[in-house]
Amino acid sequence: MRKILFVVVSCLLLAALPMAYCQEGGQETIIPQSFWGMTVHTYCDVTSDPTYCQNQGNFGFPAMPFNWARTVGTGMTWNQMELCDPAGNWCPIAGSGCAASYTTSTTHNDPAGGAGTQNNFTNANGASVSCLRPGIDGTMTVHVCQSAIWCSGGGNGTPCIPNLKTATDPTNCAYGWNNSATDQFDQFIPRYNNGQFGLVPVMLNISGSPDFASVAGSRCTAAGMSFNGTDGTCASASYNTSNTATFCSGDPLERDSAFESTYYQPSGACVQPHDADNTIGVDDGDGDDGGDGKGPDTILKNFMIAMFAHMHNYYGTNSSETIQYIEIGNEPNDCVSWFHADGISGSGSGAGPCPAIKSGTINPPASANDLVRMAADIRAIATNTTTYNLTGTVPQIVSAPTVGAGSFKGYLSTILNDENTLAISGGVGGTTQQFDLIGFHGYYTPAVATSSNYGFCTDEPESTGTVLPNCPVPETFAGPGGLWEELFFTLTNNGTCGSYTKCNPYYVTGSGVYIPTIDTEFSWGENTNVVSGDQRAALASRSYILQAQFYPELSQVNWYGEDFLPVAFCYNNDPSGCGTGPGGGTGQFWSPTSISNSPDTDQCTTAATTQGGFICQAGIAMEMVNAWLGSSPSVKRGFVQPSSGQACTCTGPNCSHAPPTGVWSCPLALSGVPSYVAEIVWDNTQTKFPCSTNSFSRACGSTVYTLPSTYTGSHAANSQWQTLDGTLQQITSTQTTVGIGAKPILIENQKIATRFTPVD
Repeated sequence: MRKILFVVVSCLLLAALPMAYCQEGGQETIIPQSFWGMTVHTYCDVTSDPTYCQNQGNFGFPAMPFNWARTVGTGMTWNQMELCDPAGNWCPIAGSGCAASYTTSTTHNDPAGGAGTQNNFTNANGASVSCLRPGIDGTMTVHVCQSAIWCSGGGNGTPCIPNLKTATDPTNCAYGWNNSATDQFDQFIPRYNNGQFGLVPVMLNISGSPDFASVAGSRCTAAGMSFNGTDGTCASASYNTSNTATFCSGDPLERDSAFESTYYQPSGACVQPHDADNTIGVDDGDGDDGGDGKGPDTILKNFMIAMFAHMHNYYGTNSSETIQYIEIGNEPNDCVSWFHADGISGSGSGAGPCPAIKSGTINPPASANDLVRMAADIRAIATNTTTYNLTGTVPQIVSAPTVGAGSFKGYLSTILNDENTLAISGGVGGTTQQFDLIGFHGYYTPAVATSSNYGFCTDEPESTGTVLPNCPVPETFAGPGGLWEELFFTLTNNGTCGSYTKCNPYYVTGSGVYIPTIDTEFSWGENTNVVSGDQRAALASRSYILQAQFYPELSQVNWYGEDFLPVAFCYNNDPSGCGTGPGGGTGQFWSPTSISNSPDTDQCTTAATTQGGFICQAGIAMEMVNAWLGSSPSVKRGFVQPSSGQACTCTGPNCSHAPPTGVWSCPLALSGVPSYVAEIVWDNTQTKFPCSTNSFSRACGSTVYTLPSTYTGSHAANSQWQTLDGTLQQITSTQTTVGIGAKPILIENQKIATRFTPVD
């Protein structure tokens, strides 16, 4: 039954779309280059300008398919760009519990949030301003509120007095467009806008509310109080010297040991700006007591207006920085990423309401209403091309990407339901729909994640010839009961208003609004202990292929990420399982240094001729998949889409299982050449690594695959097959079989594929 449901549901959307999106059998669906995206973690890994890169190589831009980029992973989040309240007269350290406005005092050691000793300076505008000097006017053991910028090192710099300028002025010192040497707006955005290979579209992620804006941030001045007045979400204003205001910081959440022990995270939850709501903690009719999303949202609006003004003026008149997408939040079904009071309990992946913390005294304040409110306000500013957005580019708005099985039913549906209830005007095509793209994260899970193995590869680190059970299985994404099936059942439910979404007109036939999906983050996952280069190449290539078959409904994907280095392995969600070696690490395609071949580490030894450094096995595999499927001036090879079902099919007794295992085949066609026949084939039951220990080492397996007659006999002279490392093999006149395994191979009846050389 589940298999039948999968086939039907995956086709229902196609039936609801114009015929251009529903290819009949034998006609190819070409995957455009815009499909392929990556996250680059470090600015110094993509620039030939070493101005800010100390002791780094002189690296260039990636040449492997890199056609859009996402800022999450670079350190560029909202709270890294808006450092303090632009309407205040002070810029305290984020997370310190200090207020944004202060008066003078003649005493030392005043409490956080109160007055403090100040030292007078005259700034560049001739105004008399003041600054606290840590260690001079107080010590780190007392509650001294310090300026976050230009006020360190004994107070020798000019302090930041934000309200000397308006909150929408991009030169207001509260905004840090380029505040540090790496990972900031004015280093990444211009680099992507002016890359060696042309414009790389950028997706800016708006997550991590600034502390001063957060309902649980450093605006708290005392228990139950903030500098804006009474606030029950403020537990205290205590200052923790180890607080460094990381990805999502806030007082009191990030210093709550009970919360950390529940979710095994060192940092706290992300919550909405406090003025996104009129009311928090009261059920407004949507079944939860989170935020109502009906506030003025002035803080976010001011930031977006300042950001667009900054981009427009960056290069001078009529020459702007540009961004192409704005993503609202990150993994909101996860209580660590979004401390929400709503969601559907029991759906999985933490999508239900988050528990109260601080011994039950602090309830989760956030809701999907807040995400919708933020999306609508950003859209209103981004589409105002006469007053606010003069960059020449109107970015598309992407919904907060949920992650994991059950997250679409449990929280994506909640976002869309709240969107329908709020019914804010100015949406897509004149509707109240605020999202141009439905975002999700396509991480694939192991076969079984239990309390004893936490979803890692059971026998890692591997010994020679080890069969690795329970590792991540990319086919989980596309199989029965998998992520793709759940996503589209949540959105369509047979093409009508769904049982999960009360009334979502995105995919309803005749609505006139077609909203595709976008996978903004996927890889083998940091905590799955996937360390072998062979295994990484197999998993990355199959994941790309399995997602590409759903284009155009799945419009784009973003690998996370190109240059993340391995980390010490830690069992997922279990701090007692952390170790020192060989580690996982997420998505490494490239390394600044050579990594030699080892069964227990990645192999990154192929010199990257364009970027410099070295390409890893998974990076080479990704380039190969793009060569097989990517659209280029000379080769337009694409999937043959059947009239129903998906392009890639599984053969074997366990194909209806979760995850499905067997021999996978994806038929291909070549644009303009009707006689061309090809397929990509692999066997995901083959899990023996390293590949050299298998009968067919290049395919990484020992399965004998019988060739269809279109490649044999009289057709053999023109037929060939190609492996992930680019090696080509002629099919002989007497050959009837080929070896397959964990790594996909391309088989074709005409010699279109050529010897492949990595270029990154």
